[in-house]
Amino acid sequence: MEEQDRAVPAEPAERTAKSGQFQQDRCLWEAISQAATARLARMAATRQAPAHLKAAAAAAAAAKVVMAS
Repeated sequence: MEEQDRAVPAEPAERTAKSGQFQQDRCLWEAISQAATARLARMAATRQAPAHLKAAAAAAAAAKVVMAS
């Protein structure tokens, strides 16, 4: 019975709802990523961060530039 349920394709409304949830999750993770990157950059700029966090901030900034282009 469960195999039959899985074999049935999702209804268009259900697929749209899942897509909308994915978009919301993606936006949330993007906001979290930006906040974390900004915090690391502030810590690195004020020399409050250990070396590995400074390296992480630099890598995050470089990745952001690459993703933007």
